[in-house]
Amino acid sequence: MQVAPDTRKTGPGPGCAVLNQMKSSGFSDIVERELPAVAADMQELHAQRLNRYVTAMRNGRPDRVPIRPFAAEFTARHCGMTAQQVTHDYRQAFEAVIRCCRDYDWDAAVPNMVYVWTGLVQAAGLRYYAIPGIDVDEHTGFQYREPDMEHAWMRREEYDEFIEDPVAFLWTKWLPRISAEYEKSPMRRDLALFKDIYNQAWDDNWGFVPLSDAELDALIRDLGQYLEPRLAFFAEVRGEPAAFLLAFPDLNQPLHAAYPRPGKPTLLTLAQVFWHWKIRSKITRVRIALMGVREHFRGIGVEAAMFAHFFEQTPALSAETGWTYADAGWVLETNESMNRIVRAYGGDDYKHYRWYERALR
Repeated sequence: MQVAPDTRKTGPGPGCAVLNQMKSSGFSDIVERELPAVAADMQELHAQRLNRYVTAMRNGRPDRVPIRPFAAEFTARHCGMTAQQVTHDYRQAFEAVIRCCRDYDWDAAVPNMVYVWTGLVQAAGLRYYAIPGIDVDEHTGFQYREPDMEHAWMRREEYDEFIEDPVAFLWTKWLPRISAEYEKSPMRRDLALFKDIYNQAWDDNWGFVPLSDAELDALIRDLGQYLEPRLAFFAEVRGEPAAFLLAFPDLNQPLHAAYPRPGKPTLLTLAQVFWHWKIRSKITRVRIALMGVREHFRGIGVEAAMFAHFFEQTPALSAETGWTYADAGWVLETNESMNRIVRAYGGDDYKHYRWYERALR
């Protein structure tokens, strides 16, 4: 593609036209400072630039090659700032980009290509970024840290595993390697993997609503204190997470023993629940709250293996905990394979639920 002769107009820096798209982004003070007066032809200039950019993106022939640089620390150098300044302060980074748009007549630019803002990197505990002014010289752009091959963030032999299930690989292997904060929270990592399998495994069930990220946070916050690690596990097939089983000691038993009722102080009820749960436990039952198997791993024995492991695990804990039996939870009567497995381990149907529907007028 040939570059057409420069036909730009005089007046306010044409790079400022980019700002027309950014007035709602919370930088109105910068916008006003950069635009002392809004030129009458600003909308025309914006339309010209937008058409040029869209035409090129659609593999057409614009009036000239649109300029949209991958600009990061260069903007700092042009404006007399350090790499540290634009990495630490997004407002300075934005101002530097706008000044370059004006001075170099760029057609488009992102607000800040320095996406390695110091606060984000430190909050996540990222190991693979070296931050200007902290890990490297203040004038040096951020650097990628690469460990030796043996401790690489991702290894050559893992590419097939990553392609097969990117979500599982990122959650269980890549993120714990590159994030110190993520490594500190194995419960969050495991529950995030649980969410991924759960949403896939239960997708076809009647009335199912997928877990959202907010609901996962609530699950960690509310159920984390009750989680018994020895009753929660994943099954893998050839190294790929295929299923999960999540069981809890049945807290309905200490709650029933505490006998909450109107007029009884809540604090007293909570103290009694804690007593019957942790001090003189009245829990004799374990409830399998959730279980799920990815669709492409069903019918090959994963479900049976999960139950076998569960029933091997719980008797060993009986002397320590007092748990003597388990509730398999809600199993659809149409789920014949699961019902056969439960009965094979001596389970009986002792409770049935029926759902009814009626139109509201």
